[in-house]
Amino acid sequence: MKTINKFLVGGAITLSSVLPMKKALAQELGKFFSRMFGTYHAIKHSNFKKALKIEHGLIQNYLSNVYRHFNNQDAIVTQDSLNKFLRYLSSVKNFPISYEDLVDFNERYRVINYAEGTIKEVSEEIYKFQNSFFTKINSFLDGKNND
Repeated sequence: MKTINKFLVGGAITLSSVLPMKKALAQELGKFFSRMFGTYHAIKHSNFKKALKIEHGLIQNYLSNVYRHFNNQDAIVTQDSLNKFLRYLSSVKNFPISYEDLVDFNERYRVINYAEGTIKEVSEEIYKFQNSFFTKINSFLDGKNND
C-alpha cells in the first residue's frame, strides 16, 4: 500500500491539517526539552564534551521525529522528504520560522566545528541556538504568535 504524505497533497492548509501538526510538534517537544535540559546541566557542571554529544544533531532528530509522527511512519526520513516537510511546516499560518531558517536550524550543527572556539564556547553557542529554536516552537504551540 502506498502512503501519500499529508504535506504533499495540494490544497489549502486548514485547521484540520494544523491540529495534527501541532500535536506532532508537541509530542516530540518533550523529548527535545529533556535533552536541552541535559545540555544545560552538562554546561553548568563544565562537562562540555557531554553537552556536545547531546547537542549533536538534536534539531535534525527532532524535525525527523516530527515528520515521522505527523506522517505516522517509522521509515528513515530522506533529506528530500524532510526538506519538503520543512517547506510545508513553514507555510502553516503563524508558524514563526521561515523555510530558510528551518533549513538552517536543521543543518547548522550536523557537524560540530571545534576550530571556531574552545569546547566551552562552542557548546554554549550551540545551546543558545537550540534554545532559540525551542522557544519559537514552544511559542507557536502556546499560540503566543497567533493573530
